[in-house]
Amino acid sequence: MGTHTLIRYRVLIKSVAHLRRAPRGGIKRYVGGQFIDNALWQEEQKLAFTSLPELLDGLGTNLNFLLQVYEQNVNLTRAGITTAKLNIPLSTIEARMKSAIREAYANAYRYGRRGAGNLTSLRAEDHQRLIALRRDEFKYLRKFLDDIKRGRGRMNYGKRMDMYRAATREAFWLGFVYGNTSDTRILKWDCDPKKEHCTDCIAFSNLGQMKTSEFIKKIVSHGYVPQSGKLECMGYRCGCSITEVKK
Repeated sequence: MGTHTLIRYRVLIKSVAHLRRAPRGGIKRYVGGQFIDNALWQEEQKLAFTSLPELLDGLGTNLNFLLQVYEQNVNLTRAGITTAKLNIPLSTIEARMKSAIREAYANAYRYGRRGAGNLTSLRAEDHQRLIALRRDEFKYLRKFLDDIKRGRGRMNYGKRMDMYRAATREAFWLGFVYGNTSDTRILKWDCDPKKEHCTDCIAFSNLGQMKTSEFIKKIVSHGYVPQSGKLECMGYRCGCSITEVKK
């Protein structure tokens, strides 16, 4: 390589040193996407985590409002007042609840991907995971609303509805795991030392550090991430998280 060529090469390397690829996940290997500024990439990762609480609060407020309207209209129906202006059909309120959950889960999943450094759009397999997650939640929601109509259930309805807000974090962690399936990425299940933990969470934490593919095989593929309703603790008050181990 000539002197002038070498100088130009070094100048080029220096000029792009602040850039990195915007990653996209891959099952077999990790393939990069467009180049972006590294500082912007890191900021997007941080923003994903800090934006999640606001998303959860917004969903909680929306669902609790719809719950109050639903309960009000159940009472109106029981009283035989079926033509009142405020008596929105129960099926319409249910549809709005499902729409709110659908949107929140998708956004939480996107935040999770961004938290993993993946700034690309959702793929077909991402949408399939969200569909599977919503399918389970909508089944429980239908039973919950039926309990309200029939006056059943021991748990406070407000607290029960808030479980759907908490379950949104499950979508976040799914996006976080699948957002970067690089063979060089190491993940571990972390338990908050300030909280009590169920035997499932303790067992997953004891597995220690694993490659992403191994983490998926041993934990995620069986339906478990922090705040998952499948956990022994049912995920509602789960304080666990998934940490990417930096080398």
